[in-house]
Amino acid sequence: MKLIKHFLSFLLILILILPGFQSQFHVIKSGPLKGVFENANDPLFNITSWNNESYQMQYAKHFDDSLGFKNDLVRFYNQLDFSIFNVVHASKIVSGKDHYLFSVDYLHAAAGKDFAGISNIDRQIHDLKKVQNLLWDQHRIYLLVILCPDKPTFYPEYIPDRYSSMEKKITNVKYIAKRCVEEGVHVIDFNPYFLSMKHISHYPLIPKTGVHWSYYGAYLAADSMSRYLKTKTGYPVPGIVLDSVSAPDFPIGEDNDMGATLNLIRDIQCPKTGYPKFHGVNEGGKSKPNALFVGDSFYWNWYYDGIISTLFNNNDFWYYCKDVFPQSNEKPTSVSDINVEDAIKKQNFIILIQVNGAYGNIGYGFIDLALSVLDSANSKLLKVELLIKANPTWMEDVRKKAKRNNLNFEEQLRLDALWIIEHEKNNHNIKINIHGL
Repeated sequence: MKLIKHFLSFLLILILILPGFQSQFHVIKSGPLKGVFENANDPLFNITSWNNESYQMQYAKHFDDSLGFKNDLVRFYNQLDFSIFNVVHASKIVSGKDHYLFSVDYLHAAAGKDFAGISNIDRQIHDLKKVQNLLWDQHRIYLLVILCPDKPTFYPEYIPDRYSSMEKKITNVKYIAKRCVEEGVHVIDFNPYFLSMKHISHYPLIPKTGVHWSYYGAYLAADSMSRYLKTKTGYPVPGIVLDSVSAPDFPIGEDNDMGATLNLIRDIQCPKTGYPKFHGVNEGGKSKPNALFVGDSFYWNWYYDGIISTLFNNNDFWYYCKDVFPQSNEKPTSVSDINVEDAIKKQNFIILIQVNGAYGNIGYGFIDLALSVLDSANSKLLKVELLIKANPTWMEDVRKKAKRNNLNFEEQLRLDALWIIEHEKNNHNIKINIHGL
């Protein structure tokens, strides 16, 4: 009995000492946590920070972050909650039935919680059709809207009950798809296409632990897009020929982007996911066309898998119509830093790629930006709107005014911009710099 008591005492002391020993000497290698984490720095001591207790608070955070075996303990805690309660500790991710992972934003979008409003979307579609016509009639540039498949629409049977029971309303993506067809805007909606392939595809089109289309699903979508573009325009868009498909035991890369951020000890069991190998075929050896993609992270699957370089001569991408790639790979470059008109006019295709109907903001602002450089009649109005959007204080004022007037934001923004232009000539207090945009 005495021996057991001594052993337990020794074990307790060892448990208390080991984390501090590990934090100083790092005897055992511990893998880093996945995701974005900022460890608190060791604070500098001074009388002021001591008296106002900021030093103590900062040091406590630093001590917690530098504790030995912290990453392993976090993974252990996360695994317990996940295995027993199906609870995940990751921002805006929930675990559904059979441990299918979903983005909270996507779940809300699929239920229509973020619907941008009929009049707002109608105005965007009207302006988008104008951009489409201007690009083709004046420059022979073909504009295409791609509506990417969202996971809740594809896997409704795995949505957690607390979300599946939400009242379903009209969604941005369904209304945008409908209005594009009605107004003659070029659009490919991959939601119904993926659903039609769901039970006959050899591999998952959307991965269990990923947020985007799978690499296999992205390949099928790209093949459809390339055929569509070549048929509609006659431009020499290469075809894609499938060589083989590998199927590792566990999803890799973007196919496990949500799963990796859960920081579990044991990976979630997933169906085998396909990874296609392919090559492009350009008949007649003609030069590949240029394309500008504007949109969200669904583009990256095509980029990293080599689809963009297979189909197009360049890899121009405006991430959320803000960050310019490939320039941003060298240093941060914004759309405001480049000559937008020149960047647009050197393309053969402008492709707006977006999921969930861009949450009601088609092209993430590209429509107004394009009109400001392509349509001189609307140039001043749109430049004033862009100027307002660039000013957070002004934007907040417009939001408050829209609420008071029972209007949506875009309607109030247009009214404010028209008022400014109308009164600019006669009121010296409303001089604005629209030429610097």
